[in-house]
Order: sequence, then C-alpha cells, then structure tokens
Amino acid sequence: MWESEPAREHGVGSVPEPLRERTQWIVTNHKAPIRPREGWNVPENQLPMDIALRQSKRYIGQPAYVLQSDDPFVIVDLDDVVPEGSSDITQEAQRIVQELSTYTEWSRSGEGLHLIVEGERSLEWGEKGALDDIGEIEIYDRDQYVVLTGNRSNLCEKSTGAIEENAGDVIANLERKYLPMRTESGEPDESSSTDDRASESNNSTGLCAEDIRRTVEEYAKSGSNQAKRTLNRWDSPSSSSEGLSSPSEADLGFASDLAFWCREDAKLVDKCFRHSSRIRSKWDEVHYSDGKTYGDVTIQKAIKTNGSTFSGHYVTR
Repeated sequence: MWESEPAREHGVGSVPEPLRERTQWIVTNHKAPIRPREGWNVPENQLPMDIALRQSKRYIGQPAYVLQSDDPFVIVDLDDVVPEGSSDITQEAQRIVQELSTYTEWSRSGEGLHLIVEGERSLEWGEKGALDDIGEIEIYDRDQYVVLTGNRSNLCEKSTGAIEENAGDVIANLERKYLPMRTESGEPDESSSTDDRASESNNSTGLCAEDIRRTVEEYAKSGSNQAKRTLNRWDSPSSSSEGLSSPSEADLGFASDLAFWCREDAKLVDKCFRHSSRIRSKWDEVHYSDGKTYGDVTIQKAIKTNGSTFSGHYVTR
C-alpha cells in the first residue's frame, strides 16, 4: 500500500505545458460545464487556459481540459482507489502508476488519480471498467473533459512529471484487462472484457467441494507440487496475498488452481472457493453494471486463462 497525499486547492501550475498551451479548456462546476454551458465539445467554444482560470475564479468553478481526436493525449482516470479508513492507494492502482510512469495528479476528492500519456486508444474497447480490487478505471482520448487539479502525485519515483510519450503498449494492456469490448453498434458490452468474455464452462462434473478437496489431498500426499500449492491457497487467510501482489491476485491464483481440478466447472469452482479460508464478503459484491459479482468475474478470468484440466480419477465416497 502506498500513502496518498491530501487534496489541495485547485491550481494547474503543475499540469504539463503541452496541455497548458492548448486552447482546449472549459470551466466546470461540480463537474458540469458552465462556460460554455452547452457546446463544450466544439473547439470554437473552448478557451485558453489563462482565460479558463480567470473565469473559474469569477464563476467559482474549476478549469477542465477537453480531449480532442486530433491531440495526442490519453487520460487514465482511476477512481476510488483509496480504501475506506486508509490513507494509501491500493497496490493495484500503484502498479498501474508504475507501469505508465507519467505525469500523475490527485483528483479533487483525494481518492482518485489522473494519469496523462501520449498514445492512441483502440475503438474496440469501451471507456470504463472495474478494477479487480476496488474502484474503477476510465480511459479517454476524445469527446471528454477532465477537471485537472495540478495536485501532482509523487507515487512514481521514475516519473519526472513529464508526459510519457510511448505508452501505447501499456494502454493496450489496460484496455484488454479492464475494459468491456464494444458491440457491433459501437456501444460497450459491459458483460464482457478480455479476461471474462468467454462464457463459463457448462461442463458439469457432478462432484462436490469435499470430493475436490479429498482428491487434491491425495495428490499432495503423492508429492504433487501443484496439489500442495492448491491446498496452501485453500487454507490461506482471505487477507493474505500468498506471495502475489494483492489478496485479489491470490484469489485469482486459487481460482485458477480450482479451474484445473474442477475441469473448468464454474459452479464447482465457486463451491470450492466458498469452502475455503479465502472466502470473504467481497466475493458476492456486485462490481459490474450487469450484476456480475467479484466472484463471478474472478472465476471467468480463471477459466479463460486455464491451460489444462485434471485428467485423473477423483477420490469420492
């Protein structure tokens, strides 16, 4: 976990010069456009930054930068990545900050981050998705405005505060990991993403969680390292990371093990997870607009990335 910084009064002095020198600014209030109130996405209605700042003071608002299709910028917006009762961002958010290694600032709430890079977005993906741990990620490169604060973060020691110019590969990876694919109509299909767009397997083994546990135990006695790892994860506390980057990554690792032993039977994977020490209330929390829970998506990811399935005989009573 990484310590956050307190939100400060608005000031865009730290915003990188390539954005400050463009006449693509508007004035907002509570994130709604007020100068202009309508037609904010029309270039002729947008303002130089110094004028946007003056009008922000006059109308008690905040300046926002408008992304256009002909500028090179992409903004990654991480929302609600500081857990309740903590002053630190999640390890998942920190990992994204390190991967992009670019200008990063705190949002006005102090619980989110804006990261600005140069690159291109793929039209194949939507713009908004859920992070694995907590919070959401939004990635924009056009037809959107973002209230920039200039409250620069020092979370990435490698970053000089300049805009990273070669972030295309990292952006593509973030899109594939977190964002829903667009449908033929061009609208995001929020029920699917790269890691969960494959349907849950309908393969039913007709087994119960106790059968899987007994089978894994027998193979562990025979010296199977894979079985021993599965048992360690099965009995690990829900808060543990098991040598991975976060408890969420450990959940996925255990679900991936179960996908092997359960022959990709999604319902059986769920039963086994619920019989393990890793189960926690988050498993049933809805993280997607289509009603999918954290557990649903974790299982889908595990099945999607599973390379093989158990081919031996189960130990049943």
